[in-house]
Amino acid sequence: MPSALKKAALIALKLAVAGALIWLIARNADLTAVWTRLAQIDRGAFALGVAAMFGFCLVMALRWRMLSAAAGQPIGGVRSALLYLEALSFNLVLPGSVGGEVVRVWRTTKLFGGLRRNIAVVLAERVANVGTLALVNVGLWSVLLAAGSVEGLLALAGVTALALAAAPGLRTMLRLLAPYRRRRTPREVFRFGWLVRRRFLKPRVLAAFLLYCALAYAMAAGAIAAALAAAGATSPGPGALAAVALAALLGSSIPLSIAGLGFREGAMVAALGWFGVAQDAALAAALLFTAMLLLQAAPGLAIWLSGRNGGRPAPPAPYAAD
Repeated sequence: MPSALKKAALIALKLAVAGALIWLIARNADLTAVWTRLAQIDRGAFALGVAAMFGFCLVMALRWRMLSAAAGQPIGGVRSALLYLEALSFNLVLPGSVGGEVVRVWRTTKLFGGLRRNIAVVLAERVANVGTLALVNVGLWSVLLAAGSVEGLLALAGVTALALAAAPGLRTMLRLLAPYRRRRTPREVFRFGWLVRRRFLKPRVLAAFLLYCALAYAMAAGAIAAALAAAGATSPGPGALAAVALAALLGSSIPLSIAGLGFREGAMVAALGWFGVAQDAALAAALLFTAMLLLQAAPGLAIWLSGRNGGRPAPPAPYAAD
């Protein structure tokens, strides 16, 4: 099968997966009630949610900047934010969830050189992020579902396994980085991260990474609270919002649809339902949260179209390149 046809088939398949998941989520909901909530949203609360998602993106950009500095390649604060916003727009519109990673590697290599180092940083960030989300979700929801059903625990295990499948999916990033190499095996991919193991596996770097993760998850929880308020629903407590945010972010990491569409909304509706939020309110909030994500990516698209993504290449670093 020609490459272009394979890509078209993959996009069609992932759109079909997203559509099927949305249908499964919505089939038992009162769609009239959902539409009523969406038609009467609180615009102020929705704007606060969009602002919270911009904060989420800024924290993620700072986390990437910190890891890049730990690998020996500092990136300016403004430049890292512009590059991350640009990459985010690709993550949300391309099939899978690695398009933004490709863009970040490409841009930073063009600016600074050091392709292996840039790949290692992005791989380390992506794998550590998904791994952290998976471990925290398993621990948290195992406790919450302890009084529930075995089926709930099995469903959580399945979702976690799908999220962890994102790591092998990063091979796509390397295949797109022509003319570096046509293909890389998983062992060769993770060898890049191993090149800078002594830089990342330090208590200071790990503590900073976890702190940035906590701040980002708090921003996402705030956006979900704003989505619930915009939909006219009563928000559960801060702890419940944190659990819902973790589930939604884990769903977004599953690379089997377009930008996690369907998995994210399903995780949100199920998690909110666990904390007593009505299904129509949960679905309306999930759709508003997705809209916030899309609006969060709009500036990145404008940055890409304008070409103002960090200025001219920086001068060579004073240390040896990899």
